Amino acid sequence: MKNELAYFETDFQWLNNESEVDSFHGDYFSAETLSMSLDDLKEMVRGKYLAWTFEEKEYSHVLYLDDDAKEFLKGLL
Repeated sequence: MKNELAYFETDFQWLNNESEVDSFHGDYFSAETLSMSLDDLKEMVRGKYLAWTFEEKEYSHVLYLDDDAKEFLKGLL
């Protein structure tokens, strides 16, 4: 996982369960959890970017699949 064009340090972690998610969120001032549906993933495989804002639209985030991931998932979907 890469953080493209970031101005601040970012903490990426893979978590194993909801308890770990709760613990992770507990370390920060504010938190949110997103889930993706299969339809969401299909949109990303088609090349779309998922963008959202956070904290009263003060922060923006964008998630996308790199080309290798898109090609791999096309074969599965």
